[in-house]
Amino acid sequence: MNFVTRTIGGLKKDDIFCNLRIPNQFQTAKEEVSLLIVTGRGIFCIDVKDWRGEVSVQKQNWQLKLKQEGQNITNIRQVPDPIQAITTKADHLWNHVKRSGASVRRSLFLPRVLFLSANCQLDGELRQRRELVSHGSLDAFVCSLKEGYVAWMSDALTPSWLSGECGHFVVTVDYYRLMG
Repeated sequence: MNFVTRTIGGLKKDDIFCNLRIPNQFQTAKEEVSLLIVTGRGIFCIDVKDWRGEVSVQKQNWQLKLKQEGQNITNIRQVPDPIQAITTKADHLWNHVKRSGASVRRSLFLPRVLFLSANCQLDGELRQRRELVSHGSLDAFVCSLKEGYVAWMSDALTPSWLSGECGHFVVTVDYYRLMG
């Protein structure tokens, strides 16, 4: 995924952080974020899923249905809501960055869940959620991360205290603090 985001999305290696461990709000435990991508549009907090089968919402949980090939058996698995999970992780990351002294708007932390398998079908309600990126929409999502020259210049020249945005330096410093 890292290679794909760099080649298709035109992102620099310094824009992409993998497998970050984010402290919770009480700093008593850490949760992992698969990818963190910093762009002029925001900081994308991404969880990656390789689920196969039919995915639907059942109350607070999600349901995965996978039919066994050549058999008349369907496995059904309940999983916690991944949108809620990545949104919570994005909140924790925002709080961490804020505690580190950066003035960053919460709206710049964009939670996303990417489904890598072509054999994963989201039900109609889930296909409408902007936080979810299905296999068929991966290329469009990655291409949407590209920044134009004007956005890059604006991001580079506008101080974070004025824009309320988080510069690459702050994210890079926090990345190494989180990895340590």
